[in-house]
Amino acid sequence: MEATNTHHSSPSGFTFVLRPVSKIPERLRRPAAAKLFAFVEGISAQNIPLNDEKALEQAFASSAGTQMAHLDELNDLAALALLVSWSAPEPITLDSLLDLPSEDYNAIRTAVAPLANDLLPDFGPTPEAGTPTTP
Repeated sequence: MEATNTHHSSPSGFTFVLRPVSKIPERLRRPAAAKLFAFVEGISAQNIPLNDEKALEQAFASSAGTQMAHLDELNDLAALALLVSWSAPEPITLDSLLDLPSEDYNAIRTAVAPLANDLLPDFGPTPEAGTPTTP
Protein backbone atom coordinates (compact mmCIF):
# COMPACT_ATOMS: atom_id res chain seq x y z
CA MET A 1 0.00 0.00 0.00
CA GLU A 2 1.42 3.34 -1.03
CA ALA A 3 1.88 6.00 1.65
CA THR A 4 -0.35 9.03 1.20
CA ASN A 5 -0.39 12.63 2.38
CA THR A 6 -1.98 13.31 5.77
CA HIS A 7 -4.26 16.27 6.52
CA HIS A 8 -4.03 18.11 9.84
CA SER A 9 -5.55 21.16 11.50
CA SER A 10 -4.96 23.33 14.52
CA PRO A 11 -7.66 24.48 16.96
CA SER A 12 -7.66 27.87 15.17
CA GLY A 13 -8.81 26.24 11.92
CA PHE A 14 -5.40 26.48 10.22
CA THR A 15 -4.89 23.41 8.03
CA PHE A 16 -1.82 21.76 6.57
CA VAL A 17 -0.86 18.67 4.63
CA LEU A 18 2.21 16.51 5.29
CA ARG A 19 3.79 14.19 2.73
CA PRO A 20 4.93 10.73 3.77
CA VAL A 21 8.62 10.53 4.67
CA SER A 22 9.13 8.20 1.69
CA LYS A 23 8.01 11.01 -0.65
CA ILE A 24 10.34 13.74 0.67
CA PRO A 25 12.61 15.06 -2.08
CA GLU A 26 16.29 14.61 -1.28
CA ARG A 27 16.82 18.39 -1.54
CA LEU A 28 14.52 18.84 1.47
CA ARG A 29 15.67 15.79 3.45
CA ARG A 30 19.39 16.55 3.50
CA PRO A 31 19.33 19.80 5.53
CA ALA A 32 17.24 18.17 8.26
CA ALA A 33 19.43 15.06 8.31
CA ALA A 34 22.58 17.22 8.48
CA LYS A 35 21.16 19.15 11.45
CA LEU A 36 20.35 15.89 13.26
CA PHE A 37 23.85 14.55 12.61
CA ALA A 38 25.32 17.85 13.92
CA PHE A 39 23.22 17.55 17.07
CA VAL A 40 24.40 13.97 17.70
CA GLU A 41 27.97 14.97 16.85
CA GLY A 42 27.80 17.74 19.47
CA ILE A 43 26.84 15.20 22.11
CA SER A 44 29.43 12.69 20.87
CA ALA A 45 32.18 15.34 21.01
CA GLN A 46 31.71 15.35 24.76
CA ASN A 47 32.74 11.66 24.81
CA ILE A 48 29.51 10.61 26.46
CA PRO A 49 28.25 7.16 25.57
CA LEU A 50 24.85 7.53 23.92
CA ASN A 51 23.50 4.81 26.23
CA ASP A 52 24.55 6.68 29.44
CA GLU A 53 21.26 8.42 30.13
CA LYS A 54 22.41 10.22 33.30
CA ALA A 55 25.56 11.61 31.68
CA LEU A 56 23.56 12.69 28.63
CA GLU A 57 21.06 14.51 30.84
CA GLN A 58 23.88 16.34 32.66
CA ALA A 59 25.57 17.31 29.39
CA PHE A 60 22.27 18.45 27.96
CA ALA A 61 21.53 20.54 31.06
CA SER A 62 24.94 22.23 30.89
CA SER A 63 24.44 23.22 27.27
CA ALA A 64 20.65 23.37 27.17
CA GLY A 65 20.44 26.64 25.25
CA THR A 66 22.68 25.43 22.44
CA GLN A 67 21.05 22.00 22.28
CA MET A 68 17.55 23.48 22.27
CA ALA A 69 18.52 25.81 19.43
CA HIS A 70 19.74 22.80 17.42
CA LEU A 71 16.52 20.90 18.14
CA ASP A 72 14.39 23.89 17.15
CA GLU A 73 16.28 24.19 13.86
CA LEU A 74 15.99 20.44 13.27
CA ASN A 75 12.23 20.51 13.87
CA ASP A 76 11.81 23.50 11.55
CA LEU A 77 13.79 21.80 8.77
CA ALA A 78 11.82 18.59 9.25
CA ALA A 79 8.58 20.59 8.98
CA LEU A 80 9.76 22.22 5.76
CA ALA A 81 10.65 18.80 4.33
CA LEU A 82 7.27 17.29 5.22
CA LEU A 83 4.91 20.17 4.45
CA VAL A 84 3.13 19.94 1.10
CA SER A 85 0.63 22.76 1.59
CA TRP A 86 -1.08 24.90 4.20
CA SER A 87 -4.00 27.30 4.48
CA ALA A 88 -1.80 30.37 5.10
CA PRO A 89 -1.58 32.66 2.05
CA GLU A 90 2.23 32.81 2.20
CA PRO A 91 4.37 30.21 0.46
CA ILE A 92 5.98 27.59 2.70
CA THR A 93 9.38 28.95 3.71
CA LEU A 94 11.35 28.99 6.94
CA ASP A 95 10.44 32.64 7.50
CA SER A 96 6.73 32.09 6.93
CA LEU A 97 6.81 29.00 9.18
CA LEU A 98 8.34 31.06 11.98
CA ASP A 99 5.83 33.87 11.38
CA LEU A 100 2.84 31.60 12.02
CA PRO A 101 0.85 32.16 15.22
CA SER A 102 2.13 29.91 18.01
CA GLU A 103 -1.00 27.76 18.00
CA ASP A 104 -0.57 26.92 14.30
CA TYR A 105 3.21 26.52 14.52
CA ASN A 106 2.82 24.15 17.49
CA ALA A 107 0.26 22.05 15.60
CA ILE A 108 2.81 21.56 12.81
CA ARG A 109 5.59 20.73 15.28
CA THR A 110 3.36 18.20 17.05
CA ALA A 111 2.50 16.47 13.77
CA VAL A 112 6.10 16.49 12.52
CA ALA A 113 7.93 15.44 15.72
CA PRO A 114 7.25 11.69 15.49
CA LEU A 115 8.49 11.68 11.88
CA ALA A 116 11.76 13.61 12.31
CA ASN A 117 13.97 10.58 12.97
CA ASP A 118 12.64 8.91 9.82
CA LEU A 119 14.44 11.55 7.75
CA LEU A 120 17.70 9.71 8.37
CA PRO A 121 18.86 6.67 6.45
CA ASP A 122 18.46 3.36 8.29
CA PHE A 123 21.95 2.09 9.10
CA GLY A 124 20.63 -0.90 11.04
CA PRO A 125 21.59 -4.47 10.20
CA THR A 126 19.91 -6.12 7.26
CA PRO A 127 18.78 -9.70 7.80
CA GLU A 128 19.58 -10.59 4.19
CA ALA A 129 22.64 -12.80 3.80
CA GLY A 130 25.52 -11.33 1.87
CA THR A 131 24.79 -7.69 2.68
CA PRO A 132 27.41 -5.49 4.33
CA THR A 133 25.27 -5.20 7.47
CA THR A 134 24.32 -8.83 7.93
CA PRO A 135 24.07 -9.38 11.73
